[in-house]
Amino acid sequence: MKTWVLAYDISDDRLRRQVEKRVLRIGLRVQESVFEVCTRTPADFDQIIRELTRLLKDAGPETQIRWYGLNDDGYARSGAIGSSPPSRPPAVRVL
Repeated sequence: MKTWVLAYDISDDRLRRQVEKRVLRIGLRVQESVFEVCTRTPADFDQIIRELTRLLKDAGPETQIRWYGLNDDGYARSGAIGSSPPSRPPAVRVL
């Protein structure tokens, strides 16, 4: 499994709610517009990015989504103040 940190800056309320709804299906909100997203394969994450790209196709230049991949070193060096630090996702997720 691969974990990504995904953050957005979207001023349009309707568009922000659409993006939020999509990301919450596969991710965990860690701050207002920051999420941890776990995928089994790179193709799974690529599909999410394609969906978000379609949603933002008519958005203005001030609208942006950024993502960063976490590896083992990223987890080892991560931390948090005021909440639990990021932890590796389980190898198996039961839905």
